[in-house]
Amino acid sequence: MARILTSASITYLFSIVAGASALFTQSNMTNAATESTYTTLVRKNLASFHVNLSQGNYTLNGALNSPQIHWNYDGTTIIGRAAAVAALGAFAGEGGPLQGITVTDRYLLVDGRVGMVLYSLQGALAAPLPGVPFREGGALYDALGVERFVFDEAALAEDLVTVDQFGRIAAQVAGAAEDLPPPVASPGPLASNPQTRREFREKVRRNLAILHRNVNAGDADANAALAVEGVVVNDNGVDEKTGRGAFVDFIAGKSVGMGAFPLKTFHDFHVIADGKQGAVEYVWQGEQKSAYNGIEVVEGARVRVRGMLFFELDDEGLVTKVTGVHDEAHLGSQLSGKGGYLYP
Repeated sequence: MARILTSASITYLFSIVAGASALFTQSNMTNAATESTYTTLVRKNLASFHVNLSQGNYTLNGALNSPQIHWNYDGTTIIGRAAAVAALGAFAGEGGPLQGITVTDRYLLVDGRVGMVLYSLQGALAAPLPGVPFREGGALYDALGVERFVFDEAALAEDLVTVDQFGRIAAQVAGAAEDLPPPVASPGPLASNPQTRREFREKVRRNLAILHRNVNAGDADANAALAVEGVVVNDNGVDEKTGRGAFVDFIAGKSVGMGAFPLKTFHDFHVIADGKQGAVEYVWQGEQKSAYNGIEVVEGARVRVRGMLFFELDDEGLVTKVTGVHDEAHLGSQLSGKGGYLYP
């Protein structure tokens, strides 16, 4: 971390601000009404998925999906509209463990055909979850989830990836919630997202695409120049820090795996920008170097973990807040041989 604020980094930071300030100011904001009819429809459909789910009308989501939808649901592949609705029903329908769930969107971004959402899941378990001891009367859960959609020409979802914190929900339901810090996702409506001009959004995409490339190149400290000094870092909804040092460590995934996976290689699937927000869908892969949650090192053991990052930006395009979500339970399931993860 000694190199975070080297003279080179500081020079780079001020060169970005100086070069950006003339372009990325309040005058660069646009009216959301200038969106294309297609973008407006995508945004409407994207916002409807979780409203339907919270109101118990999950079957209505079928009409928002392409007949050929491909859904990676926490590592399980589901293909086709009917199968997607059935999967929702198995969890949130009558008799399902998540019946009565409340899903609240915190960030909702649309960029062309791609939409990404960060949301909270809250409720009381109504039936057993696979592999989780059930407590009569239900158990409260409060976790985060993220989704990435690709929409077809008719604004129907044709490709979907969901990452829920089922590991966290399982721990809460099993009575281990006291071992977990409470989530810090802010209650209330969506985060404010003033719309911006194309040049600003293109700059945001370029900056966000650089982050994991810097990590892969062994130059993670360079990422400090892309965030404000007091940047807020929300790690998986259970840990919040501030500062460029925390930002650099977070983007490099140093908190994931409790040090058991010190070197990670990242691959970004989608990098999008929408107004003064951005998001990245990624997968990292790493080799186990020390014991993880009681699982000893197996020579050559590697894991792959999917996650998503959501960013807020200032008028100069610098990151003011980042929130990331992944399900760390997949680490243990892969190392123990009890489960894997399918890509994409």
